[in-house]
Amino acid sequence: MLGRKAFGAMALAVLAVLAACGRDSGTPAHPDVPGSTPTAQDQSLTPDDIAITKRIRQSVVADERLSVAARNVAIVTANGRVSLRGHAASASEKAEIGVRAREIAGVENVDNQIETPAPP
Repeated sequence: MLGRKAFGAMALAVLAVLAACGRDSGTPAHPDVPGSTPTAQDQSLTPDDIAITKRIRQSVVADERLSVAARNVAIVTANGRVSLRGHAASASEKAEIGVRAREIAGVENVDNQIETPAPP
């Protein structure tokens, strides 16, 4: 059963990466540039950045209370800075994912760009 969970987590991660691969312009995003929106292509391949992304992804995917959309947010880490993008079912889900990322990457290093539905 653990093998299925691991496979499911990996499949969700792959889908999140594929969903985040599109860009609005041909200009690469840079995590240190205000107004820039990092995508999966901006993920650093350094062992430290990969480890941060992996730990956040595992934490988010393991929480079955989160919606499928929330468990599939894009997590991009570059130079120790984490960007979260995608959709969550509620502001509380967005906040929960942000808390998990900050616990792992540090309070100053997370840009939570997760979108939530407009309040009624």
